[in-house]
Amino acid sequence: MTTTGKTYPATLIGYDETKDVALIRLQGATGLHTIPIGNSAVAKTGEQVVALGNAEGTGAIVPAGGQVTGLDKTVTASDKATADDTETLNGMIQINAGIVPGDSGGPLNTSAGQVIGINTAGDSTSTGQQPPEGFAIPIDTALSIAGQIAAGHPSSTVTVGYPASSGSSPAPEPAATRRPRPDGRGTERLRRRDRRAGRL
Repeated sequence: MTTTGKTYPATLIGYDETKDVALIRLQGATGLHTIPIGNSAVAKTGEQVVALGNAEGTGAIVPAGGQVTGLDKTVTASDKATADDTETLNGMIQINAGIVPGDSGGPLNTSAGQVIGINTAGDSTSTGQQPPEGFAIPIDTALSIAGQIAAGHPSSTVTVGYPASSGSSPAPEPAATRRPRPDGRGTERLRRRDRRAGRL
């Protein structure tokens, strides 16, 4: 915990790699404060938002303010090391806030402090012509997947428990920063810069 410096062991309950969402269970964690959950279905372009995360792994929560600039976006990401390893994320919330390595998994909040998304990709580089860009998984999508995992219902995209292969590591952690690249088909194409950046 950033505020207290306390750590908790955690168990991976399941994940959906196609949506960059995982569910974990903290052990021995009691009395934790929760933050209010909003409704991503009513998010609007132009809405003021704040992306929070452990920016650059500094151990401090760093806010990045911006606005919602797009809804229901499709993002194709490629690994930092190779352009061959790609994944496509659908239904993303697009924002003009700079999401950097370490921010992945942090909340995207409204001005009222309600969580409407989970930060997952972005390009913090800005120029006079192009502002920073970020993408977040809608919180409604994330909660639906978490509920499916908690209920123990795997599917073609949802895995309950650890990966099946013996001795393998938990599911790969989603990227924190990727560079947008239009592909000419209305889909944002991103170069993944930090596939295994830590989640909060």
